[in-house]
Amino acid sequence: MKISENLRLQEGQLLLKRWKNLVKLNLFIKFHISKS
Repeated sequence: MKISENLRLQEGQLLLKRWKNLVKLNLFIKFHISKS
């Protein structure tokens, strides 16, 4: 595996984590808005 490929893989995993956190945050906010 080349170094550039490895870096791209790590970037992808970071983006995935960030995206999942955003989704969780959105669901959390929607849940609280609909509850009140």
